[in-house]
Amino acid sequence: VRYQYNVVQRDNDEWFIRLSLFNGDFEDEARTRSISFGDDLPDFKYLYWDAPDPEKDEAGDEIPRPEKLAVILPGLNSIRDGSMALAFAELFHNAGYRVVTMDSMFNWRFFESTGAKFPGYAPEDAAHLQRVLRRVFDDLREDGKIIAPRIVVAGWSMGAFHAAFLADLEERTGNGLGVDRYLLCNPPIDLGYGYRIAEAYLNNTRDWTAQETTERILNFAGAVMASTEGRTIPHYDPDKPETFTPPPTVDKEIAAFFIGTTFRSFIPELILTRHKRV
Repeated sequence: VRYQYNVVQRDNDEWFIRLSLFNGDFEDEARTRSISFGDDLPDFKYLYWDAPDPEKDEAGDEIPRPEKLAVILPGLNSIRDGSMALAFAELFHNAGYRVVTMDSMFNWRFFESTGAKFPGYAPEDAAHLQRVLRRVFDDLREDGKIIAPRIVVAGWSMGAFHAAFLADLEERTGNGLGVDRYLLCNPPIDLGYGYRIAEAYLNNTRDWTAQETTERILNFAGAVMASTEGRTIPHYDPDKPETFTPPPTVDKEIAAFFIGTTFRSFIPELILTRHKRV
């Protein structure tokens, strides 16, 4: 099994750079913003990157460009400052966008701070996401961060699923958010089927011994660390396929184990957060 691990490219690992006042890492350029959905709820937090510095022509004058805003909806249980969310945000920011990242609707932080119903029914999820984004856009406008931007909502996996339902809801209700484009990356087609497959992945590992499990996990972790050390995502040039260095292979069964574990891990957090409301 080959895997792809997307990470921010402008990110210096040296500890003294991270502690420096002049650190220019992409993640450190974000500002954490907060809005409230109720006095009895913790603040809802999201990350915001302002537009990158404008390009200049040969005379040194700034080249005008349209106001653009991208909203990143992460995959199942992913968070606003996770590696995939940051990698997506960096791609849009490099293209001249202001960017917002937020927690997944299936993450306990989103659930706890917005007063949402228990997630899982897509029409209700889309309606609540619509309300949250309206508040986020109002917050940015009130602070002068945006005026009338061209808005793109981009999601991957479960975030793409929610983006699709949001697009349908916006079309039926008059596009009150003013979204111009939706970008859906690998949305699930059948959630029930996907969850059954994830459960089957875990069931296939029940016969592993403790020692075998430990060895497989350590080997997988080593492969991930080795492949991400250079922080460069392999690029495929169809005109020069011989120059492509594919990601390393990992054992199919241990890859299935991590996929199944990831899908199951968020459920106890959501249930615990739900019981805290009672």
